[in-house]
Amino acid sequence: MNQRVMLTKRLIRESLVELLKTTDIYHVTVKEICANSGINRSTFYAHYDNPMGVLLEIERDTAKDILNIGKVRHINELKKHLEMVFEYMYEHKDLQKIIMTNNSDDDVYSTLADSTFGFTMPEPYLKMDGNKGKEDVMIQAVFLTSGIYNVLKKWIIDDIDKNPVEIADVVYEMIAKQL
Repeated sequence: MNQRVMLTKRLIRESLVELLKTTDIYHVTVKEICANSGINRSTFYAHYDNPMGVLLEIERDTAKDILNIGKVRHINELKKHLEMVFEYMYEHKDLQKIIMTNNSDDDVYSTLADSTFGFTMPEPYLKMDGNKGKEDVMIQAVFLTSGIYNVLKKWIIDDIDKNPVEIADVVYEMIAKQL
């Protein structure tokens, strides 16, 4: 991607984020984004179909950032991983609040799930007894991950007065009780 395209997309994204601080995604128009970013409509449409497409791209980039934190390979890495994910979310709190309140896609949630429990091989992370099959373990992983995501969402949206390490500790303790 050349520098001009990157600059144009950055201006569009920044404009959308600014607009989403005062309204939801369903009430943002291409005209407003263009006026706010100083680009014309044809330039916008050269890169995106609509404002939701911009938000989805922002969300996908957040998901990539979470994956770049790494995957949990062993249960001993889980607490540190949670701290790193929560620290990332805290550092980008305003943007995360916008993503979470506009609920455009599940990319961030599914990426959190994949990086935390590695859905392809969840067995190393969850206790299995002789009666549980792979499907039961998968259900446990979905349950735990949706809980993590919803705690994260509550923490960000409601601006709960805890730092990332404190939130990671609370979440880890809940997970440890299931392991």
